Parts: sequence; C-alpha cells; structure tokens
Amino acid sequence: MANINKQELVNFFLMESGEHFDTIFNGINVLLSDPDNWSIIEEIFRSTHTLKGSSAMVEFNNFSEVAHSLENLLEGIKGGRIKRNKEIFLFLLELFHKLDEHLKKNKNDLDENIKEKYINKITSYLKSNETIPAKTKPELRKVAKPSKKLIDQEFPIRTPDSIDSYIRINIEKIDFLINLAGELIVARNRQGESLKEILALTKELEYSKQRLNKILDEFREKYMYSLQQEGNNEDNESIILSDFFEGEFDKYTDINILTRQLVEVGNDISSLISELFHKLSQFQTDILYINRVTDSIEKSLTKMKLVPVKNLFNTAMRTATITANNEGKSVNIFISGEKIEIDKSILDMINDAFLHLVRNSVSHGIETEKERKEKGKPATGSIYLRAYRSGTSIIFEIEDDGKGIDINTVKEKAVSLELIQEYEANNLRMDDLLQFIFTPGFSTAESITDVSGRGIGLDVVKRIVENLGGSVSVYTEKDKFTKFILVIPVTQFIAEYLIVKEDKHIFAIPLQSVYEIIPLEVNKIKKIGEHFFYNLRNEVYEIVDLMVALGVKKKNEFRENSFGILVDGPQKKYMIQVESILGRETTITKKFKPFLVKINKFLGTSVSPKGDVRLILDTVRLFSTKIKVRDFTKIDKPKDEKTISYHSNGILIVDDSISVRKYLSDILVKNGYKVVQAKDGLNALEILETSRFPYIITDLEMPNVNGYELIDKIRNSLQDNEVRIFVVTSRATEKHKDKALELGANGFIIKPFTEDSILKAIKGIDHESIDV
Repeated sequence: MANINKQELVNFFLMESGEHFDTIFNGINVLLSDPDNWSIIEEIFRSTHTLKGSSAMVEFNNFSEVAHSLENLLEGIKGGRIKRNKEIFLFLLELFHKLDEHLKKNKNDLDENIKEKYINKITSYLKSNETIPAKTKPELRKVAKPSKKLIDQEFPIRTPDSIDSYIRINIEKIDFLINLAGELIVARNRQGESLKEILALTKELEYSKQRLNKILDEFREKYMYSLQQEGNNEDNESIILSDFFEGEFDKYTDINILTRQLVEVGNDISSLISELFHKLSQFQTDILYINRVTDSIEKSLTKMKLVPVKNLFNTAMRTATITANNEGKSVNIFISGEKIEIDKSILDMINDAFLHLVRNSVSHGIETEKERKEKGKPATGSIYLRAYRSGTSIIFEIEDDGKGIDINTVKEKAVSLELIQEYEANNLRMDDLLQFIFTPGFSTAESITDVSGRGIGLDVVKRIVENLGGSVSVYTEKDKFTKFILVIPVTQFIAEYLIVKEDKHIFAIPLQSVYEIIPLEVNKIKKIGEHFFYNLRNEVYEIVDLMVALGVKKKNEFRENSFGILVDGPQKKYMIQVESILGRETTITKKFKPFLVKINKFLGTSVSPKGDVRLILDTVRLFSTKIKVRDFTKIDKPKDEKTISYHSNGILIVDDSISVRKYLSDILVKNGYKVVQAKDGLNALEILETSRFPYIITDLEMPNVNGYELIDKIRNSLQDNEVRIFVVTSRATEKHKDKALELGANGFIIKPFTEDSILKAIKGIDHESIDV
C-alpha cells in the first residue's frame, strides 16, 4: 500500500481553502446589501461545510470544530432562526477573515485557546440572537416554477469543449519553467548572433565567387582555345596525331588543362554557394519560427504567474470594513485599476504592508461620525485604493479624506525621541519631517489599540517595499487627506530592452519606459537656472547627461551626433542623452539579491547573446536621485564673519544615518559635549555658515555633499584650519585614509566603533583645551 504524503494533502487543502474563502467573502459582500439572497447564503454554507470536512481530513481538528460551529450559525440563518442583518454578516466576515489570515500566515491548525475563543464567540452569538423558534418555517421568496423550455435555455447542456478546465500548479514549478524559457531565449539570441555572422561570411563568399568567375572567364578566353603551341610541344606530340594538320584537331597544353580544371572548380563552388544560400534561407525561416514559439511560451508562462490587483483590493476592502466596524466608524471604499495584473509573488510580499496602510487609514485617518459632522464633512469617510502603471513600475495609492497627519505632532515626537534637534526640525520641509513616521518605534497614536499605536508598522512597510527595490512616500494636509504612494518595480523575468552605449559602458533600458528616440540638436537645449530643457515639437522636457544622472560626472556635456531618449520619470517624462543606440534585445532579467537592492539607480542586470552582463537602468529613480546631487555652488559664497558664533565645547556630527547620529550624540552628550547634528555634508555647510566648532565628526559616503567634499570645503572655501575633523567610516583601506588625511582630516575612525575609541580619538593630547 502506498504511503500518503500528509504535507502534500495539507498544501492542497491550503490552496483549496483560498477558493472557498473567496466564495465566502464575495457572498458576504453581497449579503451586506441584499440580506434576503438565499442562494448566496446557501453558497456560503456549502463552502463552510467543505472547509469543515477538508480540514478534518488533514487533521486540522481545531479548525474543523470552529468551521462546524460556523456551519451551525449559518444553518440558523438559513432556517430563519437568526435574524439577517448587517451585524450578523459583519460578525461572520470578521471570523472568516481571521481564519483565512491564520491559514495564510501559519499554514497549520488553530491552537486550543484560539479554538475555544472562537467557539465561545459563536455559541454566545447563537444564544443571544436566536429570536425565531426553530420550528417556524421562514418565509421564502416565491419563485414561479420554470418550464422545461426555460430550463433548457437557462441551463443548456455543456459539451466538453465548452467547459473551462483548470489545474492547480505549484508556483515553484512555474518559476522553473520560466527559468528554462529564459535560458532558451539566451540560447536563441546566441543562435541569432551566429546566424548574422554566417550570413556575413556568405556575403563575403558570394563576392569571392564573383571575382573567381570573372578571373576564370578572362583566363578561358585567353588560353582555353588557343592554337599557338610552344616549340617544345611539337617535339612531344603523339605519333597518332601526326597525320592531322593545325585546325583539324584541337591540341591541349598543360595550361589548357589547368584552365578547364579551374573552370570546373569555379562552377562547383558557385553551385555550392547557391545551395548554401538556399539552406541558410531555410535555417533563417526556422529561426524566425522558433522565435515566435519562444515568445509565445514566454508570454504564456509569465501570464500564468499574474493575478489581478483586484485580489489585493478585495482583501483590503474586507480589512477596512472590519476595522471600521470595530472602531464604530463608517467608511466607503472606492477602487480603480483593479484589473491591472501583477506577479503573484510580489502581490504576496506587499500584502501585509498594503493592509497595514489600509488599517491605518481607517484607524488614524478617518474620524468618528461626530467629529466629521463637526468639521462639516459627510458622516461616512472615504478611502480610495488605486493602482496604475508607470513604465516598469506599478503605483499603488492609499488615500483617505480624514484628519491628515499633524506635522507639529510629528516634529515634537521626533525631537522627544532625540532623532533631530529642535532648531533643525523647525527648518525642515514638510516632506522631510514626514519621513520620521517611517522610523522604527515612531508613533503619534495617543492610545494603544489592536490596530495602531504599538510603535510598529510603517518602518516595516518601508522595509518591505524597499526590499522589492521600490519606494514609499506620503502626502498630507490637515483635516483634508493623507495619501501613501507605493512604487513597486515589476520588471518581467523575460523582457525587451533598448541597448545603449555611453562613455564605453553599455546599459539596458526597459523598452516599457521608452517613449521616443531622437538625434539631439544641441541648439534646442536651453538652460534655466541649473536645469537644462529640450524643446521637442513645442513640448519642453528636462534633459540630463546619463553620466551625470549616474553620478559619474558633475557637469552636463551635451554633444552633437548623440541621442536623446524620452523616458518615464518619477512624475513626468524627461530625456536622457546617450552616445549611441546599439539596438533592442529580448533577454532575461536578473534581479539584485536583497543586499544589493539599495543600488537604487538600477533594476538589475540583463544577459547579452554573448553572455555579457549589462546593468538595467531604473529611469524613475535615476531621475529622482539625479536631482539631489545637483547645484551646490551656493555654499561657496563668502560668509559674513560677524554673524558666526563659536561653540567652545561643541561637536558637529555629520552622517546620513539617523541611528549613527543618535548613537554618537548619546556618547558625546554623556561626556559633557554640546552636540549639533547634520544629515549630510550640504546640511553641515549650511550650519557652518553661522556656527563654528572645535570638532567635527563626519561620515565619508553621504548624499548631496560627501565627506571628502565637506573636508575640502571647510579647509579651502571656509578657510577653517583650526577645527579638528575626524572621519568615521566603514572604508578601512589605506587609499581612503590617505585621501582623507591629504584633504585635511585629523583622524580616521573605522566602523564599528566603541565609546572608548571615539573619546580616545577626540580627546587625545588636546583634552585639556576642551571647555567641558
């Protein structure tokens, strides 16, 4: 007897349960607006009954008992013993939702305590809501008995060809097939390159054949039928031919024989070349056919993994309804873009982050009915869930018309947690302040609930999105709205790319992001401030040199005989200048491993037909990062020395990491120093316009102005040679150290550091000169 693999049964049950839960949730949504729809109640009852039996079969006995209790509750609704209203359906929605979430996250049976908790809830609800005696027969809708003709029309007999058939496939198997298809495409591309080379050779061969034929024709005319004989030939003539006069018999010399042989060889070569061309033509036809088949396989396999965003939105709507019901609020949910399809694995990864933002919208954003009426708003709040494509990314938006995020509260909380100094917080822009809500442990909730206020959540949301190579941003206005925007790159494993060359480097740009390619006309480029714009058919687009966007060069150098590529940007199109266009290519995409996802100008790598690896440009983040590294000339302006104040026991900490700044600040404040923090080199230079310190501790790698540039500005532009500058970095090579010391640094501290190493470096022999 064959052994039964229990894990396979469990996996099958988990897949099957998802379909039954979808039926249940969709049914409850209908019942919330149409409580007397008996056919829907029957569908929910049937799915619950199946869940009960299936869970018992895989020995999820506690789950099965809870499903049995829910079956009893539904039987009461069916039998009319329990009144059908919004309350009972919301109760069912919440319970089924929790069961579904448990299976998805834990993939195992309920524990005993949770089982008892759910069964007690259901039993209690049954006792308090059985208002109609069990024997009372419910009043059903009267439906006229359909005639046989009508039955035949409504329920025609379906043939096998008319039935949609489905099969469940493990997603790992699909991934395996997609990888094989990817390898097939690389091999196909390599074969295509080989075919091009063969065709080039045949053209050369054809040219050589023509030359050979020409030479042979000339040679034949000159020598083949020549009657002039060399003197020594006459002596060697055959006696047999001695009776023939000249003209009566052709006489062949060695040169005549050679000519005939060359002509024969030439004819053979011509025939072979013609045959080769014929075979190559057939080969090319076969290659084109293989290309079409491979493309179809790739598209079909890719589509197998795609699911509509509607699946995520349905779960989000359910979550919002349950949360609002628990908090005594009323919300309407509006969705758009639900038909957009996305890789199921990506959808699964962002599921928790998306639902957390939806719960926050209800809990943090939407006010109570009383509060909304006092503000002149409709009693029912609105939540908008949107999805749309932008180039190679899918954008998700979660917006509510609630109270917004209180910027002052965020500022006070950031200062109280010592994430930022008060004077610095007062000078920050709103969008920079809002970034603090993504800090671990940061919460503005006044009270702790099951939904919010535990100091966790948005930091996890940001981490999940960034691990996918995406980004999250937030916009808000007090008493008006809050909107979270998630940008999720969804580059397909097999995709089409535009291959470009710039400064000896070759890059790939997703064809989805490209709108147009034009030869650049430099006279159409205009400079406005520090930005450059290109006029294309009376439309103006910002333009940037690719090497500037990548941070390799600091100044745009626009050239004739180069190309402009109009691509997708963060919010609008812009233009990239490249040296040359090498063509387009369909190939596989290799995404970066998690530890490389912060290389945020690239989506990953592609593989050329020759096996070369090419970086794939992320046009959206390429433009947004480029903006941050432009125009720092203002910091070179002469400073008014009269307004500069000196902090005798102060230390300026310059680091783009909040945690590093806080750790250093704690050490130094504890030892009696007054600490001022700067988030990067540019921020530090702004502080140094009005303040001076005896000590500066700076990181090397920072946005805007890096550590090397900061040291150079301090020593040369500010001409401050008194301040002692210490570099704190994880770069431990002699090259990095020598460069820092050459520019004017006084010390070099390697991360990770300790309190002792920091104090020893700072105090040193000058400890007495510090006024602590």
